[in-house]
Amino acid sequence: MIKLYLIVISCLFSADTMVRTVTIVLGVVMIGIGWYREAKYDKRLFRYMNNEER
Repeated sequence: MIKLYLIVISCLFSADTMVRTVTIVLGVVMIGIGWYREAKYDKRLFRYMNNEER
């Protein structure tokens, strides 16, 4: 995930082109999907851990 952040940040400092814009948009979308999937996985893990304690 860190590599994706670095790609997006480095694109912010590059020349203003369509490739740069597409890369930034795709990077931000991929980061959002990663955060969503991680939160969903964490919720499922915590639910499993709470069920095991009972």
